[in-house]
Amino acid sequence: MRAFISWSGETSHQAAKILYDGLREMKIPSLELYISDEIDKGALWFAELISELKKADCGILCLTKENVNAPWLLFEAGALLTAKERSFVSPFLFRVSRSEIPGPLAQFQHTAFARDDIKSLVRRLNKSCGESALSQEDFQNAFERMYPELEERLRAVPESDDKSPETSPLDENTLRLLRTMKEQLDSMIP
Repeated sequence: MRAFISWSGETSHQAAKILYDGLREMKIPSLELYISDEIDKGALWFAELISELKKADCGILCLTKENVNAPWLLFEAGALLTAKERSFVSPFLFRVSRSEIPGPLAQFQHTAFARDDIKSLVRRLNKSCGESALSQEDFQNAFERMYPELEERLRAVPESDDKSPETSPLDENTLRLLRTMKEQLDSMIP
């Protein structure tokens, strides 16, 4: 099971790294996590990003008020949905409410920054690991150890200085370019 954690903007990036660390701390067998700041300096970042999107079984989109229309988040959400037949995407709402989520991202089952919602998402990730998933008791114990620090770290993320949402939609030329790049990479990456 491979989870791709998507972000756009500084606040979203901080939340994504905290989720990444918390999920790693859970030590769910066979759950592999990916966040784009793992791309090595000098790497062909777009090729690596497309490769990781193709390998992902699910995606967690870290949404904030500032990035609900961010072009890259929308691109990654679409790529995650089409990566595999049984993939799923769960937007993690960080300091943004469900009613503030527009368009295509509103269609997903969201995960709110609330203990029970986060637990439900992590439970789904664990179950998706099949036979290697943590037992119910081990899951409960691992979540109880992990969650307090996760919550504390998320609450400590500073408010964004930029209060204006990213609203520049992808224009038709950019979409065409992204499709062409993806098609070229699809032929190069198995």
